[in-house]
Amino acid sequence: MYQQQWRKQVLESKSKLLVTSVKKLYRRGAWRNIRRIIHKTHAPDIGLLLEELDRAEAASIFQMIDTTETKAEVLSYVDSKIQRELLEKLDAVESKKLVSLMDSDDAADLLGGLPKDLSEQILSSMHKEDSEEVADLMRYPEDSAGGLMSTDYLAMDQSLSVEEAIKEIQAQEEESLISFYIYVVDEDENLVGVLSLKALILSKPTDRLRDIMTRELITVGLETDQEEVARIVEHYDFLSLPVVNDDMALEGIITVDDVIDVIREESAEDLKAFARVGGEDESFLGQFRGRFPWVLFSYFGGICAFILVSSLGKKWIDSSFLNLAAFVPLLLALGSVISGQVSVAHLTQHEDTNFDSEFFKAFLKDLGLAGIFTLLFCLVNYWIFNNVFETGKIAISVSLILGVQILFASTLGSFVPTILKKMKLDPAIASGPLITVIVDLVGLLLLFQWGM
Repeated sequence: MYQQQWRKQVLESKSKLLVTSVKKLYRRGAWRNIRRIIHKTHAPDIGLLLEELDRAEAASIFQMIDTTETKAEVLSYVDSKIQRELLEKLDAVESKKLVSLMDSDDAADLLGGLPKDLSEQILSSMHKEDSEEVADLMRYPEDSAGGLMSTDYLAMDQSLSVEEAIKEIQAQEEESLISFYIYVVDEDENLVGVLSLKALILSKPTDRLRDIMTRELITVGLETDQEEVARIVEHYDFLSLPVVNDDMALEGIITVDDVIDVIREESAEDLKAFARVGGEDESFLGQFRGRFPWVLFSYFGGICAFILVSSLGKKWIDSSFLNLAAFVPLLLALGSVISGQVSVAHLTQHEDTNFDSEFFKAFLKDLGLAGIFTLLFCLVNYWIFNNVFETGKIAISVSLILGVQILFASTLGSFVPTILKKMKLDPAIASGPLITVIVDLVGLLLLFQWGM
């Protein structure tokens, strides 16, 4: 565990150093030094760098990459939104060449997010075989095995000898196939077995693939959900998983790096769902629809608590103070839900990409949502407390305090995770307790200071 944390810290330090260095050189206009750094940097690290820069810087740095092949590889490591922005700034010829050099599954994901006319234009310019593969992959839902799979794999006839199989692998060297297994097929191209490269190398040259292959196959269908794919790969510790059709014909494979992406996506979605943040729709309206029902639910839960406390406490406590005391659960519940939703939304965005440059945009969106919630719940709360509970002047004060609590909780939920990250503390662990304590204390202070 300690070694894993140490490696993670080293990687983060290296990434931050790379980003800081390139940004400084970019401001100075030291293009030759930037090119030198880019030339020595691995494609995944360049992808991370592009996500950390603003759009103009990213486009400029992307053009400094030496070869088209490296550009295509880097493009597969960046966020889909940045992919589209980079591609749209290139001329048509270079865009087509870049997409044609990408793995078929990455190319399908990229083209699926482009405008239809541009996507069709790039597809039509690709080699017929490549374009057909990519077009086939685009037919399947993104969250299915068909949408995840790649058509770049090693498949060999079961009648081949080990020596013949090795020669065939060597002959395919120029295609740069990255494969952990050889998928063994019959004369009808149906999958009949699988063989690891290690087992192939350790076998006798005269052995036939049919005699040394594993016949107990674990496969998934084209429509299998990505969560089920991830579960199977994790359970069996596979490096890749074959995808077959109803006739057991091999259609493609899903590699472990694609599964890691799925696990991250599903974890982020589960975290958002747990915090009642909403679904995949990140738009203002989408987030409002996702969050509002649960805020409303929490509000009416607080109303129930108010009724319970006020009805049971009438025997012992003065009515004015009792109304304030009974309002406490509602105030704390709403503050907790709002701050939790906002902090989780920020935590997931911290995990996905560099969030620093997008922070204020996200903050303003959350503040806008909080403003709408404030207006709605202040009006509803005033009407309920004035007309239903007949609390008099307290209805005005508690409604205003509720509005301040919502705005404060949203602001705190935005800033605390970011501040904790800057302090090199884990925001996923520390944000919840810290925000809850501060929001509760401020809410109680406001209520009993101004409520009367």
